[in-house]
Formats: sequence, C-alpha cells, structure tokens
Amino acid sequence: MSQCAKWTLPSAQILLLMLSATSLLTGACGRMDTVADASSVGEAAVSFPEPGEEAGEDPVRIPDPVGEAAPVEPINPTPIQPANPAPQNPETSSTALAPNPQNAAMKDFERRVIELTNAERQKRGLSILTVNAHLLNNCRQWAGNMASRRSLNHSNMDFGGENIAWNQSSPEEVVTSWMNSPGHRANILRTGFRSIGVSMVSSNGPYWCQQFGW
Repeated sequence: MSQCAKWTLPSAQILLLMLSATSLLTGACGRMDTVADASSVGEAAVSFPEPGEEAGEDPVRIPDPVGEAAPVEPINPTPIQPANPAPQNPETSSTALAPNPQNAAMKDFERRVIELTNAERQKRGLSILTVNAHLLNNCRQWAGNMASRRSLNHSNMDFGGENIAWNQSSPEEVVTSWMNSPGHRANILRTGFRSIGVSMVSSNGPYWCQQFGW
C-alpha cells in the first residue's frame, strides 16, 4: 500500500472515499515525474536544434548576457593626409626632366639620374632626352653583369653611347663624376641623342650604367 495515505478508518469507508474522489485525486506521489520543474524549463530554453536538424516549436531563447551589438551606421571620416605624401606611383611617374612616353617602370634613383642628366643638357640649350624602356633594361642587365664580375667594363649592347661608373653613392655623385670626365661629359651633351636609360646595382659597388639612343 502506498505510503501517501494512512489506514486510520475502516477499510470500507476508505474504499468508498477513494472511489468517490477518483476524479479529484491525482496520486501526487506517483505523478511527480510529470511535473516540469524550473531547471528542465531552463534547459529547454537554451537547447537549440543542431544545424540541419528539423526543429519543432521555436525554443525560448535566453538573451545573450552581453547583448547584441546595435547596428552602426558606416562612418566615412576624412582621411588624414601625411605631412609628406609619397608619390602615387613612383615607379612609373614622368617628370618634366624625365619624360616617360612609354610609361616604363623606373626606380627613384634611375629617374633622378635622368633628371640630373637632362638638367645639364637644359642648361646648355640642348633637347631633353626621353626615357627608353629598351635602354633601361640594357642598363639593368649590364650593371648586374659588372657587379657579378666585379669588373668595370663597357658592354657591346645596342646603344648610341654609354657611361659607366663604380662606387658613387648617389645619383648626384655619379652625374657629377661623369660631367668631370671629358668622354662621359661628351656623351651627356651630345646633340644627336634623343633617348636615355640608366640603372645601378649596389652589390660589390655600386655599379652604374647609362646608355643613350639616337
């Protein structure tokens, strides 16, 4: 007999009472397992179906303790310009003293040598030489060749004139050296030249090469 009730009345009376109260008594002790407690509800509230599974009723979702970030309107602040902005495309730029109609890629030091060379020509009323991609490539190859061989020699490439140098640390220094040498100066100031290329390789040097075209 269940321990939920005590037999303190005659058996007949107890049976009668039990029959008449069937619709009222639910047998609390035997049905406690069907009453949901707070913890089971809490588990259902945070138990979400795995991705790809069929979900039944939408579970009650407990808000994230930190909340969701409110959407922020995009802000487009005015960019801060650097005090000395770099050139937009320093390897393909063209300047008044280094016209680059072929848009050949140049390093800063290559362009600077061409500018200084043309400045010397301009002082004497000579035409400005234009950058030539073929001569640039020639000079890069030959400067590298001299550096690898550690030898200062003229090339046998296709050009109108050629200046070479070794161990000058800057474009200004190498152009000054060439202008102080009669043969190199003559190449820089030759009236018939129309194009120019130049380059330098720093290893074992620097080694410089400058070529002119008709």
